[in-house]
Amino acid sequence: MDSRTGIAAIVVTYNRRDMLTGTVDALLSQTVSPDAIIVVDNASTDGTADLFTPGSSLDRPQVRYIRLEENLGGAGGFKRGISVAHQDGFAWCWVMDDDVVPDDDALEQLIASNDHLEGHGVRPSFLASHVTNPDGELLNVPVVSSHLSANGYPDWSEFLPRSLVRIEIATFVSLLIPMWAVDEVGLPIANFFMWGDDSEYTKRLTSFVGPAFLCGTSHVTHLRSISAPVSTVFETDEGRVRNHRRATRNDFISTAYYGGALPSLRLLARHARDVARIAVRRDPLAVPKIKSICTGVLDFALGRFDLEDLAKLNRNERKNY
Repeated sequence: MDSRTGIAAIVVTYNRRDMLTGTVDALLSQTVSPDAIIVVDNASTDGTADLFTPGSSLDRPQVRYIRLEENLGGAGGFKRGISVAHQDGFAWCWVMDDDVVPDDDALEQLIASNDHLEGHGVRPSFLASHVTNPDGELLNVPVVSSHLSANGYPDWSEFLPRSLVRIEIATFVSLLIPMWAVDEVGLPIANFFMWGDDSEYTKRLTSFVGPAFLCGTSHVTHLRSISAPVSTVFETDEGRVRNHRRATRNDFISTAYYGGALPSLRLLARHARDVARIAVRRDPLAVPKIKSICTGVLDFALGRFDLEDLAKLNRNERKNY
């Protein structure tokens, strides 16, 4: 019998103390409150730690502040946060970035959706909230499941009357994950650092554990400054360009693991086209962008990564729920 109980909200932050305050305030205002709020600080230098000192604004009994000695990226931060929640005996973790503001009933709706699904004999490996920016534009849109029903049609719409859509990949922007699923597949890959860690982890859950669902009645606002998907070709922030090296490498890792040789070759061709597009556009950031793509491919080819818990799983046991 599982003795785990309660829900731990996990927020990973780095140098965004003002946004973090809004996220934690929203978590404290939920109609169904999380039992704990675990804030993992990736060694911020903007005074984030001051928010949690005795008597400060976020010094609350249910808030636990964990400051890392170095920046481990979103991937390392979520790995640490989920690990702490697991060790503390929580049954669920609700993960999100520090620029996410959940509606007051976001958690309540996720729980209600899980109860509905379990009442119909379905045990979700995770549930995702509907994400928009403050203007209502769609963000962090999950990948809809291609799983087939018994009669051969895709079954992503089976629970659509309950505003639930079956998905297979999502981002760490308001995901409710049961700890029994974490027990099955382990933790996110910290070595990914950022970009692609959430896609791989959610793909791992829907490949090895069970189906996942987008909950249309649970809404969060993502205050991300850029609404478009991450793209090396259209990146305009010079400070972010070097991170596309990791994005390229991580994309290849997941594609090779879950797709195999042919999808990996297609991905290589896509990156070759991206290099050509960057060169033709006479992009002022062309040199660092092309360098990021090429070094990312090389990092993958030379095996400069650690699959961590993923390496412990047997690929032959994948079921692709």
